[in-house]
Amino acid sequence: MLINPISRGTGAIKNLEISKEIINIESRSPGQTWMANNSIYNGQLLVSLGMKVLNGVHFTPDISLWEKVDTQGKYRDIYNRYAHVMVNIVNEETNFVLDNPDVFTLNIHYRDVSKLNVKYLLSNVEIPIEMNIEPIYKDLNSGLLIYQLY
Repeated sequence: MLINPISRGTGAIKNLEISKEIINIESRSPGQTWMANNSIYNGQLLVSLGMKVLNGVHFTPDISLWEKVDTQGKYRDIYNRYAHVMVNIVNEETNFVLDNPDVFTLNIHYRDVSKLNVKYLLSNVEIPIEMNIEPIYKDLNSGLLIYQLY
């Protein structure tokens, strides 16, 4: 039996304009932490490009990371697990929501983002909240935006 591959290599990801810009930013400012806002998939895009990423799939829980925004351990039962992690920047109290047994969402107050040492933000929506951020790139094909946090 012969099987023809549907795709070969990483060109389908690495040749995207947004991917090229992410790689370009990483080459100028290596090792910075990225976060994908409002998408479980964009976190994995960042991982596939070799970025240091706050969210995406966490095979082991990073308790010390999440305790930076959950100092009382109120949500420990939610983030103490293997999980696909989604993040939403909000203008309300930071909280964690268990969406499925292996998926949780961090709804993070915009002022708490700095506690996680995030330098770059990839978002599929404009960030209307007053944050110390600067939009540095908008991909016209995908609509994705890159923000730099200060």
